Amino acid sequence: MTRVTRLLLITALCSGCSYQHAMQEHIDTNNSVAAKTETIQADIARLETGLQQQQEQFQAIRAQLAQITEGISQQQSQLHHHTPFPVEAAAEPAPDSQTIAQVPSRTADKIVLGGRESIFIHAANEEFVARIDTGAEVSSIHATNIELFERDGKEWVRFSIDHETVNEIRHSVVERPIKRQTRIRQANSDEAQERFVVSMLTRLGEIEQHAEFSLTDRSQLKNPILIGRDYFIDIAIVDVSREFIQSSAPGTD
Repeated sequence: MTRVTRLLLITALCSGCSYQHAMQEHIDTNNSVAAKTETIQADIARLETGLQQQQEQFQAIRAQLAQITEGISQQQSQLHHHTPFPVEAAAEPAPDSQTIAQVPSRTADKIVLGGRESIFIHAANEEFVARIDTGAEVSSIHATNIELFERDGKEWVRFSIDHETVNEIRHSVVERPIKRQTRIRQANSDEAQERFVVSMLTRLGEIEQHAEFSLTDRSQLKNPILIGRDYFIDIAIVDVSREFIQSSAPGTD
């Protein structure tokens, strides 16, 4: 084999290797491009699907908006054609020249009590008529059949409250612990009387509170209960020219 032949053979072999290597690189490049193309196509398909869904949602919203707009237009049309009934102005009452201005039942910071009021005693579950007396300091209640007894080691008192209702004379029996004893001198007597004092829950109009009452004989007086200043001090004033401002008179309910 001549030298020239050897050179040609070597050149041919080298050319074949280079060609195979180039072909392999071309195949790899094509495969990579194909894979990327598939990925891009998949992304495009997902985007198109999402866009289609958004368009469908947008169309649904537009349809709902159109329905709402149509409903509003119908309501406006109905209101426009609706003729309201004429409203007749109320006639103002003619002023009464004999009308007397009413005194209010409270001032800015205090309520107003009349010379007599109805007061509810919870222990008796009864309502009684009481005289409101600004000259008396302590409240008192008409008590008969007074009996002392002991309960749980403490002194108690049992008494009856005799009072006249519209149809009958009632006797309400009450039992209360003795809170203290006091000596009270009547205006028409020089001799002081010793009385038992009890505390009872009461309600007089807006006032609901525990109050102390001395037990006494008020059989010669018209009202079974007298309300003294200690009951309403700082919370009420008294208008002796009126009665039953904060409560109802007996028999009027």
